[in-house]
Amino acid sequence: MTWMTLSLLLAAAMVVLHLWWRRRYAVALESGQWLRRERDQLAQERDEVRKEAGSQQNALFDSMVEGVLLLDEKGRIRHANQALLQLFGLAAGRVAGQTIMESLRLHELEAMLHFLEHKSQVMGTEVSLPGQEERKLAVNAVSVKDAEGVHTGFIMVFHDLTRIRQLENTRREFVANA
Repeated sequence: MTWMTLSLLLAAAMVVLHLWWRRRYAVALESGQWLRRERDQLAQERDEVRKEAGSQQNALFDSMVEGVLLLDEKGRIRHANQALLQLFGLAAGRVAGQTIMESLRLHELEAMLHFLEHKSQVMGTEVSLPGQEERKLAVNAVSVKDAEGVHTGFIMVFHDLTRIRQLENTRREFVANA
């Protein structure tokens, strides 16, 4: 074999090898693009499911008569339902992201959160709301933990006891007068 023949065979082998690698690279590139599209589509579907679940959760909380407050692990408000906003006279968009002291200004509730960091729940604590008329609230609160037991937030439920306390006082006055 001559030098020229060997060079031509080597050049042909290099062209075949180049075409083979180029085809392999194109297939890998195409499968990578397909995987990215699939990943993006799954992420979009997951976000849609989360939004829908969040809106259903918010609709459920907003339909409740009791005031409900959802807090994250740092004690910042994630959601306050309509009943709670009316109870405290707050605007809907203002409370999200704030702490209890920033939005509700009740030291008793702040102390309750600190207590919940060590215990799992607080039931039936009474809190007075200062204002034009003295309002009484019963507060039930729980610490929310995930499957591994890691603290992920708090849920506080507020029951307005004002009317019940007024009726009790009226009954006491009636009995005392009778």
